[in-house]
Amino acid sequence: MKHTPFLSFYRTALLTLMSALLLANVATAQVETLDSVVAIVDDDVVLSSELRERLAMITQNLEARGIEMPEQETLVRETLDRLILESIQLQLADRYGIRIPDAQLDEAMQRMASQNGLTLQQFRGEVERKVRALLTCASKCAKRSRCNACSRVTSTEASKSLNRKLITL
Repeated sequence: MKHTPFLSFYRTALLTLMSALLLANVATAQVETLDSVVAIVDDDVVLSSELRERLAMITQNLEARGIEMPEQETLVRETLDRLILESIQLQLADRYGIRIPDAQLDEAMQRMASQNGLTLQQFRGEVERKVRALLTCASKCAKRSRCNACSRVTSTEASKSLNRKLITL
C-alpha cells in the first residue's frame, strides 16, 4: 500500500481522536468501593460490611432488652475482636477437621430462631438471604480487584499500546 501525505495525516488524526476518547473515558471513570477489609486473620478477612451487620444486630439486641449502650468506640472494638476470634476458631476447626452433626446444628438453629422470634423456617430463610448477599459481595470484590489491577495501566501505556496497534493497521 502506498503511503501518501493524506494517508499519514488521516492515520495521525485517527490516532489522536482515539487517544482523546481513551483519555476521556479514563478521566470520567469513577471508583466505587464495594466493601473494605477491616482485619486480616490468617487465611481469612473481616469485612467492614460484616462488622456493620454485627454492630446493627448487637445494637438491636441491646435496645430490645433495654440494656444501656456502651460507648461506640468500645462497642466497635469489642465486636471486631469477637469477629476476629470467631474467624480464628473456624479456621482451627477446619484445620482439625471438626464437624458438627446435623441434629446438633438443627438444635442450635432452633435456639437462635427462638431467640430472634422466628420459626426455624424463617430463620433459615434469613440466613440464606444473608449468605447470598455475602456471596454477591465477594463476587463484586473479586471483579473490583481485577478491575483495579487493570486500572494500574496508565493512560500513557494505554496510548502507546493503542498507537502500536494502529500503526500496524
